Amino acid sequence: MTTDTVVNDEDSQFEASDNSTVSWKAMASAQETSKSPSMTYPERGHEALNQGHLAGLTAPTPPGLQEPVEAGVSLHSYPPFGPCNRSEDQIESVPSLTMSMSTIHCRHASPSSVNSEVVAKESEKELEIAESGRTDMKKAGAIAGSHMDVDAGLSDEDTMLADPSRNKKRPRNPRSSYSLAPAPPSKLKVPIPSRNTQSAKSAKKSNRSGAARKAQRSFLATDRHAFDQPIDIETLPSLFEPVTVQESYVIGEPVSFSSTPVHRLSCGMDMIAYDADGNEWPFKPEFHLTYEIMFSRFVMRLPQHEIHVDRFKQFYARIQAGYIDGVPLFLKYPQLSCIKILSWTIFNQFSTSQLSEIMAKHVLVTGCPFSEGTRFDKKGLRALAPLTAQRAITDFSVLAPTSGDADDTPCNPSVVSGLVQDILDNALKRNKILNGLDFPLWKSRESNTYSVDLAAWDYGQGLQSTEVTAPFPTHHMSWGTAGTQHTLTFLHIDSDGVGTEDGPQCGAKLWGVISPRRSLPLSSIYFFLHQGFCVNEVLNESDYDFEAVVLRPGDRFYMKPGTPHFVYGLEDAICVGSHHYVTTLMQETLQGLIHAFVLHKFLTNTQHPPTRQILRKILIFFQRGTMLGQIPPDDPTFQHLPDLQTIDGVLNVVSVAILCFLGNVLDFRTYKAPNQHESSKRTKEQSFLLEQHDVNAIPFSERLSICYARGVAVQVLKWISKVCIFRNAAGSTVSGLPYAFTAQILGALLSYKKAAEDEGLGGAPHCTYRLLSAQVENVVECILDLTKLWSTRSQEPVTSLAFEGKETYTIEWRVGWEKEKEWKDRETDYLYDGLTPFDYSYFTAQQKRCSDESLKIAALMVDEGGPSKRRRKY
Repeated sequence: MTTDTVVNDEDSQFEASDNSTVSWKAMASAQETSKSPSMTYPERGHEALNQGHLAGLTAPTPPGLQEPVEAGVSLHSYPPFGPCNRSEDQIESVPSLTMSMSTIHCRHASPSSVNSEVVAKESEKELEIAESGRTDMKKAGAIAGSHMDVDAGLSDEDTMLADPSRNKKRPRNPRSSYSLAPAPPSKLKVPIPSRNTQSAKSAKKSNRSGAARKAQRSFLATDRHAFDQPIDIETLPSLFEPVTVQESYVIGEPVSFSSTPVHRLSCGMDMIAYDADGNEWPFKPEFHLTYEIMFSRFVMRLPQHEIHVDRFKQFYARIQAGYIDGVPLFLKYPQLSCIKILSWTIFNQFSTSQLSEIMAKHVLVTGCPFSEGTRFDKKGLRALAPLTAQRAITDFSVLAPTSGDADDTPCNPSVVSGLVQDILDNALKRNKILNGLDFPLWKSRESNTYSVDLAAWDYGQGLQSTEVTAPFPTHHMSWGTAGTQHTLTFLHIDSDGVGTEDGPQCGAKLWGVISPRRSLPLSSIYFFLHQGFCVNEVLNESDYDFEAVVLRPGDRFYMKPGTPHFVYGLEDAICVGSHHYVTTLMQETLQGLIHAFVLHKFLTNTQHPPTRQILRKILIFFQRGTMLGQIPPDDPTFQHLPDLQTIDGVLNVVSVAILCFLGNVLDFRTYKAPNQHESSKRTKEQSFLLEQHDVNAIPFSERLSICYARGVAVQVLKWISKVCIFRNAAGSTVSGLPYAFTAQILGALLSYKKAAEDEGLGGAPHCTYRLLSAQVENVVECILDLTKLWSTRSQEPVTSLAFEGKETYTIEWRVGWEKEKEWKDRETDYLYDGLTPFDYSYFTAQQKRCSDESLKIAALMVDEGGPSKRRRKY
């Protein structure tokens, strides 16, 4: 059955003549009349499927079968091409994950894809071949939309081989190519063995002998001695699975850095900064006299020296406004400062729980060990990367055409591609002001007493859960920087809700952090949307202060998640830093991650998808140690567990559970099609799969992990709601508090996204308010109590990402809950609790894909004579 599909843009709805096509909203929830109040989500999910609320899914009739077959979604069914890495990513504790569905009437496979005459004779053989490429599919058929193209996922040439009627060469669709690198590279031509592209049908008509047909080679069997047909790797990416070409082969990008000499000019004002010991650091900022402003087709050179001078003076004036008697708060009144100063010796004497409390402020540790012989020279830079390595470099002589500040004047520097040697050369010649921020470090991080991410990863090794053998994402969590003197990074936050530690190995930096005023806290969705906030300008309406401290070699600065900060280079400096998560700061992690998700293009310059994997590990670690009680006090990771006798400790667990519950919702990849570049639009095929079956850039294996972690989150929220008794300031019992907080976060997220779009501020690429709303409505279906709260919520905008008034609450745990089997013994796997309607649709589409691929291979093998069969002689 064919459909007429209309796609206008990424927000358009699909219109189909087939009644089986449904909208996102219909896919996200079953009709209220079909629900039972006592029905659990899996039951409701199956009922929705049986009534066709997710999609009108039918299975193709296997050859020789005319009767309906029982179809099911088997998560053990893998594509014939490419591994699924079940040993690493899929749940090991469950032998079968097949979800039975209703009996579905099947239709014949398309005659264009299977030779009907041969199939009628070879049906049993074909089924055996089709099932050999996957496991746990005991019954033929698969579920998919009746409107899906049976050729989805195959290239034009493969389709022509399978269908002689389409053997005519077709022009390549320019919209079907995908950009595999930030800069469009030239096509890579890789020689492969030649192959005979004669169709199977024409071969049968040629009345060849069996030997001649055997000599004709299929598209899988090739002559490995002829190299005359190159392969275009841009045509390889699948519509269903992301192809991480960059991990195996990095396509060369031209060096765009220009070594043109430029002039500097001092700002003409002497300034002073202070380090942790109270020493003065006088400096006089320098900026480029003229700037190149990059436009799409030309470069304009303008005198812009005054812009950076004026902007930096604004920042410095706000810093001085916070001084008392000409001295910073952290020196005059440490108790009032947002920065706490400790020596390395004292810092190491604190226990994990003590450090967690101390890190409620930003912490500056002095006297830390460092490489004392490090200099800003070849040897020093070589510790980060080879000097010939190509890296992204911030060039302060080239400005972006717009910067998003109040008067829309170009102010932010542009990122170019250059060599590490370029940074060193310009530092020695005092030419361009350059900042290299792209130096991921591969060496393992040392264990410490504050990072719960390391503790959770250590404890999770070998557990029968998800991502059992995955390596810790060191490249995303450890990094170095190298910048010349006078570099200036304006206000930004670090992405993914991470905490940050950083310190110079040589040189010095001025590190400034925002100190919010009480009128508008960082937890408000309007903090960054307020008219007084600008990333590169300080206005009279700016409702915040600054505290800035000089970082020297041996200083380490530990910054809280989601903190807006700026950095100025007092000297040529090489720094080494890392990201981390802290148990007591999970509420700030939740807030910071949402800020970075909604205002990604405005507030931050990068993202780290592996951090979602770390958060899943942390949730499982919390669950094992608290709800299940499987971590003894003498375990080295026990100190990283939250204190559940305090309201903050409970809210930290709830915050991690919410982050994992919203695993798909807050993942940038959810809103991209597989292999879609951030700057490119989706093709019609990609839009169809994304909107109708939620086929996005999250790999199949990781999607299983997300569902499993969401199931754990559902159980943790249920456990706290039933076992923990919350009382407010009046002494009244508050029921369902974790669900209420979850609903608050969901409401604030949607209000935030809507307000950001109204202001023209971009967030996660390709994510719109409509798509985000669909994902939220979808995930709410996992918890019945949350569904009720969400359906009866107030229509007033939610403005806070924090649990307001938490200090007035008291908690009490119900006596004897530890002996209840509901929390200790599981009859079903957590994966089932975490499946959403979109997940059901996704896995059924993947199963249909697997079935179609197997049937096509079977048809090709039959059409070309089939595999040679030798009889065993006895």
